Amino acid sequence: ASYLYHYTEILRKRQPSAVTSSLPYKVQKRYNTLIEITRENIMAMEEYYVQEKKRDPILILLLFLIGWFGLEKFYYAKSFKKAWKFVLVKFLYSLILIGLIWNIFDIVQAFRKKYQLDFREYFR
Repeated sequence: ASYLYHYTEILRKRQPSAVTSSLPYKVQKRYNTLIEITRENIMAMEEYYVQEKKRDPILILLLFLIGWFGLEKFYYAKSFKKAWKFVLVKFLYSLILIGLIWNIFDIVQAFRKKYQLDFREYFR
């Protein structure tokens, strides 16, 4: 239990030699190995962990061409079962010209890489 406390102190301070000098040699070796592995993992996470969303040029093209009717929802959802309700609602709103504003908003969100299938998700 006391070794676990030492290990957490090592990780917290990031000074393996200061804490492990009072520990037996075998334990020092294990802790130093663990610290190296942990430091490598931390560096790898810092370098590669953030995934940046890319713009979807096909989605943007679909929004300009057939987005006025809501048909881009089929492409984005990749499933008819998920998308048909959203397509129907957007199409019906397009008949009373609210869908045009909605589509312009969708185009802006696609360029900002924040496009959502459900319009309500923008406001949550």
